[in-house]
Amino acid sequence: MGIACLSLGYQICAQPEIPVLSVPADYSLQLQTRPVLYWNASPGAEKYTLQVSGDSLFGTSALVYNDTSIIDTSRQVGPLANNRTYYWRVSAKNGDGSSPFSGHWRFTTMKAPAVQTTTIIHSFTSTGSRPHGLAWDGEYLWMIDNGPNLYKYDTLGNEIKSISLGGTIDRDISWDGTGLWIGGASADGGALKIDGNGNRIDSMPVHYSDTSGIEWDGRYFWFGDYGSSYIEKHKKDGSFFLDWEAGDISAHPTGITYDGITLWIGGSGGTSSNYIYKYSILGQLIYSFNLDDLGITAGSGSFTSLAWDGRSLWYASDKAFEIYRLSVPYYHSAPPVPVIVSPVNGEDELSLTPTLKWKTSLDATMYHVQVAGDPAFSNVVFNDSTIKYLVRNFQLYHI
Repeated sequence: MGIACLSLGYQICAQPEIPVLSVPADYSLQLQTRPVLYWNASPGAEKYTLQVSGDSLFGTSALVYNDTSIIDTSRQVGPLANNRTYYWRVSAKNGDGSSPFSGHWRFTTMKAPAVQTTTIIHSFTSTGSRPHGLAWDGEYLWMIDNGPNLYKYDTLGNEIKSISLGGTIDRDISWDGTGLWIGGASADGGALKIDGNGNRIDSMPVHYSDTSGIEWDGRYFWFGDYGSSYIEKHKKDGSFFLDWEAGDISAHPTGITYDGITLWIGGSGGTSSNYIYKYSILGQLIYSFNLDDLGITAGSGSFTSLAWDGRSLWYASDKAFEIYRLSVPYYHSAPPVPVIVSPVNGEDELSLTPTLKWKTSLDATMYHVQVAGDPAFSNVVFNDSTIKYLVRNFQLYHI
């Protein structure tokens, strides 16, 4: 990609033009939680900066993705949270400077299933040896065994490819949008990154133990320190950021995965081998479930592998060959009270078939609307608890 220059017996170069966003279109809905973002090439650009934010101001605390060294015109981001609106923009740069950011576009991710209990969706048997790590790349499930060999599966368990890695790298894996990180690569002095063909392309000098879990959340790395009960958070360059103790895991946190909001963590010590835990990123226990209740026996001291695919949780143990896809609760609190938009309070002389509007309530999957002839709602004239999007009866819909 050449730099835009004017030749007058010598070269006068300029910063590149502002990139033009391409896909997904502005206001796109129901995107998967690891979407690929595309933009048009900017004349004169050598690299691009891509930012994804939870608000349109792109403040530091709202950024969920910020990469200043992209050489292509697309990038996969995530894992993002379900049922959230995100904003993204791109800037181009070369040796003479950076362009302003493009105007931002927005998209909304798909909703997670509104389930209240954990169940098995289906399972399949590893075509290699026992699983030591799982990762989801937005379309396929990756598994590393104790060969170590790497396998790529579709969601039904059909093998897409297999790769022999060699060496002693044999523990948890995580997809970062361009390749797989292997957390227990002790022979290499830390975490190791490979591409989809098994070629080593990067490394990071962070190592807790050969059996530590690893997960990339879009901005930071998370490690489950097998040598303690601590969860460690590191910056992209490997420098330490923070840690906290997962006290409910009796010892040895292993596999770890991020669902866009929270961390799912497996245990390996004592009875914790049979449990999967869900923690906030600040270390608060939100939810846990016992694999025994699903008829799954993990085995004492097993290494748990986990991967979130945007709708379900994948689980495997290094004591068995089976890989499970689980339906798990994603939402753990009631949505906020909806805000009524129109008609405004006290408005009169409406038609006999008024249109009622309210704002979307975050994480709501359904709305309950009542209309009554008195403020105590003892004389209800309309009562529908199954409203999802547009309801023509009584002309009710939300915006």
